[in-house]
Amino acid sequence: MLNQDSSWQNVSGWYDQLVGQTGHHFHSQVIFPYLKTHWSVVAGESVLDLACGQGVLAKFLGSAVSYIGVDIARNLIEAAQKSDQNLLHKYITADVTQNLEVRLKTAKAQLKIDKFDHAACILALQNLAHPSECLKNIGPQLKSGGTAILVLNHPCFRIPRQSGWDTNPATKLVYRWINRYLSFLEIPIKAHPGQRNSPVTWSYHFALQDLFSWLREAGLVVTDLAELVSDKESLGKAAKAENRSRAEIPLFMVIQAKKL
Repeated sequence: MLNQDSSWQNVSGWYDQLVGQTGHHFHSQVIFPYLKTHWSVVAGESVLDLACGQGVLAKFLGSAVSYIGVDIARNLIEAAQKSDQNLLHKYITADVTQNLEVRLKTAKAQLKIDKFDHAACILALQNLAHPSECLKNIGPQLKSGGTAILVLNHPCFRIPRQSGWDTNPATKLVYRWINRYLSFLEIPIKAHPGQRNSPVTWSYHFALQDLFSWLREAGLVVTDLAELVSDKESLGKAAKAENRSRAEIPLFMVIQAKKL
């Protein structure tokens, strides 16, 4: 099995180009608009961003919010540091599935942070071989009553290689098929599917019962759950069926939890 470092460090250039400094289409058109109205982060508060990539979330937050982003891919952290000149923003190269207390100490002291008001993991938990260990880092870093935001590809409907779209030839209805769900899965993803020697990243599928168990073990209680659909629209003769199915079957899941 490739570890997280070899997986994402090797494709960091491709990923940086794909996502950019302000996020891909779904960041800007679906995820961030939802967070803007459902996640209250105000000036003077602090945010810990786990598996932050090139710091896309930092650009979404207000300039007066203290922010520390952590990611194991050194090239992505360097890209974040290069593009973000906010003195209240710090970036650290570290494995988010390992204990972070020592690695965070200096940056927290510089920003005068004892415990964080908020923690986030945006479209990254399913890229970690040990997602439960990442969640275990959230509880100790949050203030009592602090919030955690997780944004996931919907675990029920968006399982790489084990789910997809099809059309019923009799009814002409577009539907979503699912082959597997309850098992923990490690799934290779080619960065460039058409290339023979394409670098490979790994996606990890887990069921909701596992996720909720991990949150409980981390000392977090779920306070809200939302399911977000794609904003894209099809054209052509199948547009009606495709758009109806897209509007019914969510693309993302957003979980908000609170430290007890």
